[in-house]
Amino acid sequence: MNESRRHEGSSLLENMKWGAIQGLGIGLVFTAWVTFLRIVRGTKPFEVNHTTFAAVLALYLVGGPFAGAIVGLFRPISKRLPGAILAGAVGGIPAGIAVRLALFGFSPISEDDLWFLAAFSLWAGPLAGYVFWRNSRREDRHLRSQRRQ
Repeated sequence: MNESRRHEGSSLLENMKWGAIQGLGIGLVFTAWVTFLRIVRGTKPFEVNHTTFAAVLALYLVGGPFAGAIVGLFRPISKRLPGAILAGAVGGIPAGIAVRLALFGFSPISEDDLWFLAAFSLWAGPLAGYVFWRNSRREDRHLRSQRRQ
């Protein structure tokens, strides 16, 4: 059974678990990037932004699954493009918070930060939702073509 059909009858907790696993995968990609940055540039990029390497890792490894679990709540409606875009936008909020914290640490939040969060969640979130939706459709077509053969 393919992925998009399988989740139609999934429970809320199963969907959240699926999302958390997807978010962890994304968090691991960002963890690899920031680890490379730490190796190449040392602690300076973190110090300049009033944060630490460990704090950034924690944010990616906790924020990714958290954002993914939220996206998982929307999984039943994400088989259609508008639902996938909505799920991405909502998941973009905690992801944007994690990015903001990674960039600027726990410094006071400004109006600019709120604008960044809105822009991030409305740009990167729907884009991620679209990519997941498109990949799911490709997988569906591939499985249908295999069944015909």
